[in-house]
Amino acid sequence: MYMAANKPEVIAPNRQIPIVFGNGAMGNIFASWVNSVTDFEIISGTGTPEGAVFAKKTKLYMDESGSAGNILYIKTTEVQLNTGWVLV
Repeated sequence: MYMAANKPEVIAPNRQIPIVFGNGAMGNIFASWVNSVTDFEIISGTGTPEGAVFAKKTKLYMDESGSAGNILYIKTTEVQLNTGWVLV
């Protein structure tokens, strides 16, 4: 992943390199690409993520049981802990 004009962009993996090895394991380049795409995914669940959901900074969480104004959270702490979630 790289930043273009301050917007994250996922680059497609090179089609000339196998995405998996003969043993079924993901190749490093494909694994990196999968991780980049996964970083854009919003975590969802029921209830607050504070104290329950581990994630890295800037990750989003949607509370499926929340009411208007109590749905979206953003992770604000650097380390991968289950605290630091702020209601947006």
